[in-house]
Amino acid sequence: MIEFREVFTTGREESGEMVPVISRRTALSGLGVAVVGSCTALAGRSGIGVADTDERDAGPDWPMARYDPAGTGYNPDTAGPKRSVRVKWRREPERFSGGVASPILLGDTLYATGQGLTALDAATGSPCFSHEGSYQSSPARADARAYETDTLAVTAPTGVYGLNAGGGRRLFDYEFGVERWHGPTRDPSFDFFGSPGAVPPVTVGRTVYAVVPGTASDTAHIVALDAATGTVRWRFETGPASLPAIGDGVLYVVSHGRVIALEEKR
Repeated sequence: MIEFREVFTTGREESGEMVPVISRRTALSGLGVAVVGSCTALAGRSGIGVADTDERDAGPDWPMARYDPAGTGYNPDTAGPKRSVRVKWRREPERFSGGVASPILLGDTLYATGQGLTALDAATGSPCFSHEGSYQSSPARADARAYETDTLAVTAPTGVYGLNAGGGRRLFDYEFGVERWHGPTRDPSFDFFGSPGAVPPVTVGRTVYAVVPGTASDTAHIVALDAATGTVRWRFETGPASLPAIGDGVLYVVSHGRVIALEEKR
């Protein structure tokens, strides 16, 4: 059922779109473009999150909803305010509205979604970059070795997006390289009765696991995607599903009153 492979090709798959492995950053290197991101933490790969071996890196980072692939919501190396509080900073970023999904913290940078992606300096709230889009879920950090920066996976009514954690580049009034891939997609015409809640992706190493709505109200797919290209590694059809929990090579999800465990086919 599950097929894993390294992907270094270009083109299209029937259920998802791929982008060239050659970074758009390389293609634009001679055009005098400016880097969109400005925070120090955006300069390179963060080196945080959960590795392919499911080993956790220590630190105060919060790389996805519920912290880790198992969904524990627990980081023993961080703490929050315990008594009275005061406002350290408050920002209303441009091109950002309606966001209620949990933000994530990578190093010194806070990422939040709300009809777009915005990155802020965690200490001061100063903007690093923002990018418009229909992104609804919390982002999830994934290692993308084809690029110098991590990929942020987010879900939207039209599918799953892989975004550049470094913010891409700007040429005149246009941004390049913020969206690395988009897929698998969903026809937006099926949003007549409103978009279903976007389930945040879960990432393990260089793989993104996401719940994508189907073409009917009672269908959905759980997909595994390559973090660098968005290529579909495998998919499993189910009903509307919960946030996946992953541990010891097994993906667990709740759908239509059932608890489902998926493992690699032997």
